[in-house]
Amino acid sequence: MTSVSWPERIQSATRAGGVGRWLGLVPPVVFFCLAVIQLTRLPLWWDEGHSLDYLDRSLGAIAALDTHPPGYDLVLLAWTSLFGRSPFAIRLLSVFVGTLAVGVFGWAMGRLAAGNVETQERAKRESAKVLPALSALFLACSPFLLHHAREARMYALAVALAAVSLGLLAPLLAAPRPRRWTWVGYTLTLAAGLYVHLGFIAVIVAEAAAAALSLRRRPGRWRAWLGVAAGLAAAFAPWAAMLAFARGVVLSDTRLEAGTRVDVAATTLEVARQIATGPYGSGAWWGWAPLIVLGGLAVVGLGRWRGRAPVTVALAGLAALGIAGAGRINYGLAGDIAVAARLGFAAVPGLLGLAAVGLAGLAKRWRAPFVVLAVAVCVPGLAQVLTQPVDPDEDMRPVIAHVQSLARPGDAYLYTFRWQNGDLSSYWPDHPLQPVLRYYDRADVADFVAGLEAAHARLWLLNYGTTWGDPSDSIYPVLETRAAIADRSVLGATEVVLVVFVPPLSDPAPAQRPVGDATLSFEPVSVHARAGDTVPVRVRWSGAPETANTFLHLGLAAAPPLAQSDRAIASLAQGEFTAALLIPPGTPPGRYAVFAGLYDPATGARAPVPAPAGCDTSDRLCLGTVDVGP
Repeated sequence: MTSVSWPERIQSATRAGGVGRWLGLVPPVVFFCLAVIQLTRLPLWWDEGHSLDYLDRSLGAIAALDTHPPGYDLVLLAWTSLFGRSPFAIRLLSVFVGTLAVGVFGWAMGRLAAGNVETQERAKRESAKVLPALSALFLACSPFLLHHAREARMYALAVALAAVSLGLLAPLLAAPRPRRWTWVGYTLTLAAGLYVHLGFIAVIVAEAAAAALSLRRRPGRWRAWLGVAAGLAAAFAPWAAMLAFARGVVLSDTRLEAGTRVDVAATTLEVARQIATGPYGSGAWWGWAPLIVLGGLAVVGLGRWRGRAPVTVALAGLAALGIAGAGRINYGLAGDIAVAARLGFAAVPGLLGLAAVGLAGLAKRWRAPFVVLAVAVCVPGLAQVLTQPVDPDEDMRPVIAHVQSLARPGDAYLYTFRWQNGDLSSYWPDHPLQPVLRYYDRADVADFVAGLEAAHARLWLLNYGTTWGDPSDSIYPVLETRAAIADRSVLGATEVVLVVFVPPLSDPAPAQRPVGDATLSFEPVSVHARAGDTVPVRVRWSGAPETANTFLHLGLAAAPPLAQSDRAIASLAQGEFTAALLIPPGTPPGRYAVFAGLYDPATGARAPVPAPAGCDTSDRLCLGTVDVGP
């Protein structure tokens, strides 16, 4: 009796029961599982916040503010209208799109392989059968795609559309009579890709070159290809016109100029490495292994399909133009290399498609070892994507949580960067705040603050990479005359400042009391509040020693203060001291007093209060009471 090995049994069962078709689902399913694992472990990064911020803006505003067309923003808007704006929900869109890209890429490579089936030999037919599965496997193991399928940006969608365009291109290059709807679908796919990202131009140029070569065999199709070009131009014309009228920024000249100050070969090589390995792993030995293995297989693939010029030009053009285009843009403005390989997304299907062709063309005994090798060299990059540490400077979760703990309905949320507004809408979807962009100059900052004061009692300022009092920001001197800081915290790279507007003190003031040899003018305090509220106070000193300090306390007479503020008399303009006392969260209900006084900073000795009365103490004048409710 002849024994049958387990591989032979599996192969026989696959052929007999159609299991092979189900095995084709393995790469998309594995990719989906990888992409969805701990999807919200990392915080939203800046560009994801931008994506969310654009959801509340008009197309004209997007044209004026963003480099990219609004295709992804419109898709995300439709998605969030159904599933909300939580970090998990917005990233799940990219997970689904990336998973779809894996399956579509296998389908597209299968159609390209079948393009000239009439000339295929038996070996070529067999390699064409395994090509879709290998292509899907390579894309499923791509750290580049995994990374971008775990963020709320357009790059996974752009890769998916590039794969769709390849699949629709195949019959247009080789089929005797392509269907009309194939032409229409191909044109719409190119237009959609261009609306998603301007980098899709690399896809259009590469496939246009393939189309031009195909005219040698089918010269009668020039009208159809001209129709594709006309349709694409007509589809993109509205956005081009909107860009012209809105004077939008298509590409940063600074980044382009920075790209001329570095070694082009070095930047191009780094982009290629990141396309193969993902955005991490620079400097590690394994960081170059995927590029070496996949690049080598791609060279074999070029040789394998050397007689199919249109298809090889399309795939090689995608790889070359995608890498070269991204290498031209550099974010290292000081001359260092800081590429954005994501802009070269078009290279992913080109490189991996040729690598799959090369592997499929190997002898059967070499396929399995090289499949294992190609997958193995990608595993460290996949692991890096899934274990990338949290950058506290980008993490807005503690910032939003802090604001959420103290915010009150109607507070203004002043942001400098659009991602700060986008992050707020995701981490706190139903927030009661009023987002306001900090857009002013020295000439109109007073009017800007006056408008805020008329509409809001409190402001939240988010200072990223800067601090209160930065001389380059003209808002601080104006706020210091109208408002006071109630809370100031530094969380990562963000300083969060709660500012409270304090009403001016009338002259003469309603109340005047002596403290030592000085006189304090004030408005008696009588406030009903709850924990987390703020108590604005403005007082005016006259006759106080210039060497003294003044203070304001909130609390009980016989206990340490719950909140306090302190200033030097010499620093006060016209003797006015402005403060906003924050009632700490968790403060028990009850009646508390607001105290004021003077002290010598050298000795700590306080000036006495002559004839204390009411809630006064011997060295603190009581300005009134605050009733804290539950």
